[in-house]
Amino acid sequence: MYRISIYKIGFLFLALSLCAILALRHIPSFYDINDSGRYVAWIESYCLGEEGYYEDKLESPSYQLFYSVATLNCTITEPHTFLFIVALFTPLPFVLFSRGGCGNFMWSLTFFLSVFSLELMTNALRQSLGLMLFMFSLALIKKSKLFAFVILIVSIFSHPSVAIYSPLFIVMAYNGFVLRVLRHKPYMFLFFSLVVLFLGVISNYSLFWGQLNFYQSIYMNSLNLSFVLYVTFPVFFVWFTRYVVDYELVSFDERFCFFYSLFLIVVTLVFFPAITYRVVFLTFPIYIFIISREGVTKLSGLCACIGLVIHMSVMMLFSSNRILY
Repeated sequence: MYRISIYKIGFLFLALSLCAILALRHIPSFYDINDSGRYVAWIESYCLGEEGYYEDKLESPSYQLFYSVATLNCTITEPHTFLFIVALFTPLPFVLFSRGGCGNFMWSLTFFLSVFSLELMTNALRQSLGLMLFMFSLALIKKSKLFAFVILIVSIFSHPSVAIYSPLFIVMAYNGFVLRVLRHKPYMFLFFSLVVLFLGVISNYSLFWGQLNFYQSIYMNSLNLSFVLYVTFPVFFVWFTRYVVDYELVSFDERFCFFYSLFLIVVTLVFFPAITYRVVFLTFPIYIFIISREGVTKLSGLCACIGLVIHMSVMMLFSSNRILY
C-alpha cells in the first residue's frame, strides 16, 4: 500500500508540474489557429459579463457546459490560471482511477510523453473536458452503471465527438452479455455498433459537417501518407507492445477498445480523412487509460515510454506538421 501511494503521489506531482509549465506558456492571439487564445478571450468576456466573443457560442450545449466548468476561474480572472485548470482535465482521470504500482505508473506516464497529451492540454480544450468525463464514466461502470451512464451523456454534451465511443462504454458495462453475442451472433453486434455510431453522427449532423469543413480547410493540404503514419503510429505501437510483452494480461475490454478504435480510424481515413487525427486524439488516451487499469508489467511500460519519447522527438525536431506550433 505504501509503494502504491508513492506512485500515485509521484504521478500527481508530475501532472501538476506539467500543467503548471503549460499554463505559463505564451497565450496565442485570438486570431491564431491555436484554439487556446480564443478560449482565453471567450472566458474573460464571459466572466466579466461583456458582450461579444462568447455569446454566439452559448447556443451550443457543448460550450455552455465548458463555460459552466470554466467559471471556477471567474473568481480569479487570470488567464494562466484558466489554462492550468483546463490542462488538468486530461491527467485527472489517470490520477484518480489508474491502478497503483510501478507498471501502471509507467503506462500512465506514456500518455504524458505523447503528442496527443500536449494537444489536448493546450489546444483541444473542450474535447479534453469531454474525454475526462468519458473516462470517468468508464471508471465508474462497476460501481454504478446508471451513474456512469449519466456521466456518459454529459460527456457527449461536452463534446459530440465522444458519441462515437459509446459502443465501448456499452461493451465495458455489459461485457458478459457482449461476449455471448459475439460468440454466437457476431454480425448482430457489428450491426448494433454501426447503428450507435450512425445515431451519434445524425444527432450532431449540422455540427459534424460544419466541423468537417473547418478541419478540411486547415488540414487537408498537409494530410499525406507520412502525416497519417505519424499520427496513427502510437496506437499501433502500444498494441504491439502489449501483445508482445503482456499478452496474457490483455483483457477483453482492451482488445475491443483497440479493434473498435482501428475500425474508427479506417472509417475516417476512407470517408472523413480531415478528422482522422481528432479521432486518434480520443483513441489514444482512452486506450492508455484502459491499459492503466489492467494488469501490466514494468517492461511493457518502459518500452511504451521509450517509443513515445522517440515519436515526440520526431515532431519536435523534424516534422513540418507541428500540431502544437
